Amino acid sequence: MISSYKNIRRTVLLTVLCVAFILPPTRTQAAAAIPIVEIIKAAVKKVIVAVDLQIQRQQNKVIWLQNAQKVLENTMSKLKLDEISSWTEKQRELYKNISTSSNKSSQRFPATIGYVTSPKNKH
Repeated sequence: MISSYKNIRRTVLLTVLCVAFILPPTRTQAAAAIPIVEIIKAAVKKVIVAVDLQIQRQQNKVIWLQNAQKVLENTMSKLKLDEISSWTEKQRELYKNISTSSNKSSQRFPATIGYVTSPKNKH
């Protein structure tokens, strides 16, 4: 008899527990859970917004650095082109001077065109 009483008691307890877990919570429990869920949602939302702002700040820094790099590269390219232009102009002036002095020399000392005969070939 004691063992059947224990079995009945165990069965009733398991049934009550199963019904308690299966049934939806009462309004007071649900109402108490909703503010906690809302607080958690708000906190998660704030964290997401804060992380998003940090990412945007980092992206802005990267964009600023890329723009600064472009400016430096353009400045360096312009300096290099100016250097090449200056060198080209110097070469042009040098060639012009050489050409002018060569023309002056040829006017003073005209070159003879022809073959120089050796003393053996003279008749």
